Amino acid sequence: MKYLELQSKIKTNIFTYLDILKIFSDEKPSLIKTQLGRFTKKQYITSIKRGWYCFDPLKIDELKLANLLYSPSYVSLESALNYHGLIPDIPQTVTSLSPTTTKLIKNQFGYFSYIKIKSTLFWGFNKITDENILMAKKEKALI
Repeated sequence: MKYLELQSKIKTNIFTYLDILKIFSDEKPSLIKTQLGRFTKKQYITSIKRGWYCFDPLKIDELKLANLLYSPSYVSLESALNYHGLIPDIPQTVTSLSPTTTKLIKNQFGYFSYIKIKSTLFWGFNKITDENILMAKKEKALI
């Protein structure tokens, strides 16, 4: 697998190791991992987390990334309030709610906070159509 082949066959900025395995099914998985490591070292691609990569880190939407880094989760609280225009402040941390665990993820893209809620309260969000972002509705973000 060569970088230009990879770039021509993958049409999205964010992709996974499994996506590459499907596209380059005739190559050995160990060789693909080695090649991805080389591409990352040469900064042709950027590693987001284990098994997730992107071509251009400047084109990554941090709200979309918040959903990718930890699932199940949806963006809420001050991040959703800012998105809906209810508060003027721009939060430094993207805050999401999750029914499984509380955690803070720090990486080259920023700070991502996940707050555990009861699974019975894991509702009140929509998928933003074009972006595939799970975002709390205005009312739920206020609660």
